[in-house]
Amino acid sequence: MDKKSYKVENYIGKSKKDCKSKYYTFVFKGMGDKVIDQLPKYGEMITEGSVVMIQLD
Repeated sequence: MDKKSYKVENYIGKSKKDCKSKYYTFVFKGMGDKVIDQLPKYGEMITEGSVVMIQLD
């Protein structure tokens, strides 16, 4: 069965606790609470179960 693809949301400017998705998981870098960067970028398509890297301030 093929995995579905989803558009990555924009998490920049949000807090760590706001980084939630039922379609993909997160890996956090940094010690702060505010998101300053993310990969993949907002609007890119990823498959279900992929990882979004979050850089915190």
